[in-house]
Amino acid sequence: MEKAEKDTKDLTYLRRYARLLDSSIPIPGTNRTIGIDPIIGLVSMLEDIISCLFSTTLVMQPLTSQPSPVLSTKIMANITLDAVLGMASILGSIYDFVYKENERNYHLLI
Repeated sequence: MEKAEKDTKDLTYLRRYARLLDSSIPIPGTNRTIGIDPIIGLVSMLEDIISCLFSTTLVMQPLTSQPSPVLSTKIMANITLDAVLGMASILGSIYDFVYKENERNYHLLI
């Protein structure tokens, strides 16, 4: 498999994964969406750990290709901010719903 083809497949996977986490479920009667990330936050006290693992999984593959230190720092800052704000259950879920950190990280990678 050529590198360009593999990169395209990787980006497609990352886009789908970010969308699942942040905006896969349309909210009826609005033009807003929600993903499983903020929903997990409302259901479980383990949300911080689960969400951080999902987010880290999203960026691990691109980080292995050694992006610039600035890009890596931005991505890790987004994940850290999400984890810290996620410690306040409702605040963390609202943050996930509005900020959509995983999709932001995906857009940083493309």
